Amino acid sequence: MLPPTALGVGDIHVEHRALDDIDIRGEKIAPTAAQQAAAGALGSRVTWNEFGTPASLINDEGYLATGLGADEVAAARSFVEDNRELFRLSAGSAGGLELVSDSPMAAGSGHAVILRQRAGELPMTLDGLISVGVVDGRVAYVSSSAVGEGSLSGDQTISPDAAWLAAANETGLDLDANAIASSQERDGWTELEVSAISGPQRSRAVALPIPGSGSIRAFETLVIDSQAGTGYRSFVDAASGEVLVRESITAQLADNPRCPDGDVRGTQITVDLAGKRAHLLRRIQVSALLRPRRTLPSGDPDPTDPTQSRFAGLRRFRIETCNARRSGPCKGDDGFKRLFKSPKNAFPGGVPRPLSPDLSLRDFKVRKRAATHVRLIALTNQCTGAPEYQGELDEDPGNPTDCSESSAQAAELRANELQVFTGRSRLVR
Repeated sequence: MLPPTALGVGDIHVEHRALDDIDIRGEKIAPTAAQQAAAGALGSRVTWNEFGTPASLINDEGYLATGLGADEVAAARSFVEDNRELFRLSAGSAGGLELVSDSPMAAGSGHAVILRQRAGELPMTLDGLISVGVVDGRVAYVSSSAVGEGSLSGDQTISPDAAWLAAANETGLDLDANAIASSQERDGWTELEVSAISGPQRSRAVALPIPGSGSIRAFETLVIDSQAGTGYRSFVDAASGEVLVRESITAQLADNPRCPDGDVRGTQITVDLAGKRAHLLRRIQVSALLRPRRTLPSGDPDPTDPTQSRFAGLRRFRIETCNARRSGPCKGDDGFKRLFKSPKNAFPGGVPRPLSPDLSLRDFKVRKRAATHVRLIALTNQCTGAPEYQGELDEDPGNPTDCSESSAQAAELRANELQVFTGRSRLVR
């Protein structure tokens, strides 16, 4: 959930070369006149998703709703139910949304409440979420991938194993059923051991939303090769075996955080800011904390999730911006100009090792500049940038101590969050 003046948030991980994402579920649906009128009645600036429901709602002059009570979850539900026409939901569907999470913000009294749609007995994946930013009974911001009203259709004629094979081969592998050495059911997933790929693979039955047509029975599959540093999440039609959606999840994998060419310097993420107009930037917030440990649907720790090192945490970085309204599409390096270069110890890890408080979310004031895109470029991590970890640190030549020269963390980068603000957040008191 973004505070009202936070225009872009990005998870910062290492870029890997991956296949392009695909999505062949159908054409985007336009919002109705009634929906547009409802959004206007809230005084909101609105963007629409492919299901014809709000991708984002924000009132630049105030709040979307007030007086909804002190219970954040109840306030979020009340807002969605009162505005169910915006989300193309019936009263029953709006009242039956699942609570995914209720997360207090790090500063102030704001909460991010996330609700999810269901399709019959199956979990709805990929889309169907509504995130509501609530503070003291006031709704500050809403984002959603709500898919509207619709029934679950289609039959399941293929197995979870067959769905995974279809997804794997669609990524360029050439496998048959003999490649699956074993399978077992665990926490709602079919977990597969595949001879040609390291690590467990997964497949599960889900409901996949289709714009304008409700949801169909499908399989969600994870094809992950931790050694190769590749990972794909795909959705396979449970009747035909056709791969309808594929997305690379490499940027979210911590299994292989190695930087391109083994060099931290230059690793980057670019955030396309919300809306079509340029925004006047005033400050940014960056976090170099490690990500939370991944868990299974049961809540237990994922045994395939590797350990993380704070020595790979971001230490120094540069911010560049581009204004597509003036300089073109902001692709590659074209149109990007330096806005800010952080101090050498922006995240000041010390002896004997970096600690979590050293890497926590920090605020950086920047020169005012209009931009449609913001890019964060890593310059050093804790291992390569902290003088405390460089050179010979003991008198034992058999014990290499120069982090830049002798540690694998010198070629890895971990960071957590980039937030871009045009002013002071109304959720922070």
